[in-house]
Amino acid sequence: MNSRNGIVSFVRSWINTIGLTIGLSMLEYGFFSGTHFVTHVLLARWLPAEQYGAFASAYAVFLLFAAVHTAILTQPMLILGPGKYAGHWSRYLRILLSGQIRFGASVCVGLLLLAALFWHREAVVYAWTLAGLALAAPWILLLWLGRRACYVHLAPHLAAVSGASYMGLVLGGLYALHQLDALSALSTLGVMGSASLLSSVSLFRHLYRPRPEETDGPTAWTVRHDHSHYGAWSIASAVTMWVSHTLYWVLLPAWVGLDETGLFQSVTNAIMPMLHVMAALSVVFLPMVSRWVHEQGLSGTRRFVRTALPCLWVGSGAYAVLLLVYGDPVLQWVYEGRYGSHTGLLSLVSLLPFSYAAVSVFSTALQAMDCMDRIFYAYLLSSVVTLTGGLALTAVWGVAGAITGWGVASVITASALAFFYRTQQARVTGGV
Repeated sequence: MNSRNGIVSFVRSWINTIGLTIGLSMLEYGFFSGTHFVTHVLLARWLPAEQYGAFASAYAVFLLFAAVHTAILTQPMLILGPGKYAGHWSRYLRILLSGQIRFGASVCVGLLLLAALFWHREAVVYAWTLAGLALAAPWILLLWLGRRACYVHLAPHLAAVSGASYMGLVLGGLYALHQLDALSALSTLGVMGSASLLSSVSLFRHLYRPRPEETDGPTAWTVRHDHSHYGAWSIASAVTMWVSHTLYWVLLPAWVGLDETGLFQSVTNAIMPMLHVMAALSVVFLPMVSRWVHEQGLSGTRRFVRTALPCLWVGSGAYAVLLLVYGDPVLQWVYEGRYGSHTGLLSLVSLLPFSYAAVSVFSTALQAMDCMDRIFYAYLLSSVVTLTGGLALTAVWGVAGAITGWGVASVITASALAFFYRTQQARVTGGV
């Protein structure tokens, strides 16, 4: 009974103390994820399958760099910003921006070299797409850093305004290009990069406000040391996570062609809204649960898991039902019948949000408990599954095999994270 009362009290505290923050976070994430979702839909409608497949595959390559960026800059900022460096925010942010410039330049050079390689192999469309990504990626990552910086001091309204600006610039730019018959994978990335730069300038004008009392503060070496200490396991986790969840977008063009990669992306677009909701909640939950662990110990994570996981599973079930009933006719209408029927593939992707919900909840709890090594081991295990069974399924069944392998890897990740979470709870408290 006490446990039930505790859960009720916990839910009430969410509504009373962070309801507005969650609402604004969902709005902000809705702007950005909605922009990318609509972008994918428009490109699937307006571009040849080869161009759309090139865009989807190139963006998957970008996500590897983005995962490392998150590990060494964004995630440590969400922990250190409201804690150790709370009193020196402006100086801390200036040091992060310096690191962002160096990281962005490295990403640009790396993508240009990759583009040159594919140009040499006469994969012209893909090479041009990677070259466009090289110029856009630093600005996209800058905006991502700014969005997350808003949550350090619980100012999601700034991120929401930036998201609205980004949405207007991107969708307006794509429509203009389409009307001018100039839309391509390359020009799309140009629009995304330009919109990110313009939105970032406005956002950082509000985020960076030096205060007179900040006469001293952390050195660049101290910040790099702290981020490296936190990010060591996080980087390894990010890379293995990319392998287990995103590798298919990179390999499909070589195995089944860019056209089939476009089909794969068109089907997985259907579950992206639900996955984006979970990602948005994780951004809010991580600093919040970290604070609870500091104040209440592991009881805060237990209440979080027992409340959040059933809620996300209920939402996943409702979304799966809608997808199975209405998904195929909606996608037929959205894509104008370009990719054929999606019924069989939708039955596979509709299961993915359930495992993603568990991954989101348990990884948030483990991060708050400072158990990044456990997260790495979970993704390492699922990466092995991807590189063996997942790739074998893809080679045999193509797009259906890739979706199946992705789902199996996600279930393995969720199961491993749940095991490590319970093991850590039992080690500290003697049982959950």
